[in-house]
Amino acid sequence: MGLSCLHTSGAAVIARHDSVNRQVVQLAKRCTQGVVHTEMLGCFGDGSGQKRGDCVIESAGRSGFRGGVVAGVRQGLGQAGLEVCDIAVSAPHAASYVQAAQQPLGTATAREGSKESKHGEHVRQGGGVFTPLVWESFGALGSVGVEWWRRMLEGAEVQGDTSEERGRARGQLSLEFQRRVSCALQRGNARAIISRSRQARDRMGHRVYMPPDHSELDFGSGQ
Repeated sequence: MGLSCLHTSGAAVIARHDSVNRQVVQLAKRCTQGVVHTEMLGCFGDGSGQKRGDCVIESAGRSGFRGGVVAGVRQGLGQAGLEVCDIAVSAPHAASYVQAAQQPLGTATAREGSKESKHGEHVRQGGGVFTPLVWESFGALGSVGVEWWRRMLEGAEVQGDTSEERGRARGQLSLEFQRRVSCALQRGNARAIISRSRQARDRMGHRVYMPPDHSELDFGSGQ
């Protein structure tokens, strides 16, 4: 089975992506205090309106909701004032990334580049900002994502009478969400491994069990 289950286990991999996405959306809401959409159709500006934006941040921020944004993107033409974040979890051991993975963050960098090539220009033509957020399956975040993370934290309202106190507060906020994303990612990896293990087990048919006294083999169902 190997590690291929971390990128080929279907529903488990989708669930991992969605879990990470939920934490990214929560971070964006906490830091911008603005309107943040998830699974938003039509924001990529490619005219199809079929691709969903994982985390879409309105530029209104603390000033409130910008009327007309949702109506504008329904035609698939994009909309000025939106930052479209496209989230992915990529496995360095996948065949398509083996070469890139020879360098630190090579997998994340390659995936960021492919997403930028595919969607970046469409989003910018619509007046928006495109940001690929790519995690490697073992936890590393790509350089574009790191810059986005820092930008979110810089805009966060935190308590503190001095810049030093506010800096520590932002550090704690960052650590909290790093832990939350890490847990979501590793839980997703565990689900993918369990899912693929069950599939492999089911394909084998009868399972063999060795009783504690090793006196005979049991070819039962194991229930």
